[in-house]
Amino acid sequence: MNYVIFPRISEKAYVQANLLNSYTFVVPADANKHSIKSEIEKEYDVSVLSVNISVLKGKNKRFMMKRGKQSNGKRANTKKAYVVLKDGDTIPVFSEIEDDAPQAPVATKKGKN
Repeated sequence: MNYVIFPRISEKAYVQANLLNSYTFVVPADANKHSIKSEIEKEYDVSVLSVNISVLKGKNKRFMMKRGKQSNGKRANTKKAYVVLKDGDTIPVFSEIEDDAPQAPVATKKGKN
């Protein structure tokens, strides 16, 4: 099966990618570990060591409608896959973000003359 798998970009995912060589992906609800592994290996041309899956249950939310009426709703469930790659393999997920990020200004010391 072909699934649409896209990386999850967050601060935690960035740290895990740099330190642990582990990448986080948002996957469809009906995907399993074997299909996720094959899709990532095929799409990014890397060797996957392990895949862990986490299902986040959607929250119940209350929102306001016209004229002060309230309505209840539920957010959708999401599924994330944590993929650990073989040493030396990388996925250029954050390379565009790092290239586009503005450089921090260099601090200069202002003294009284």
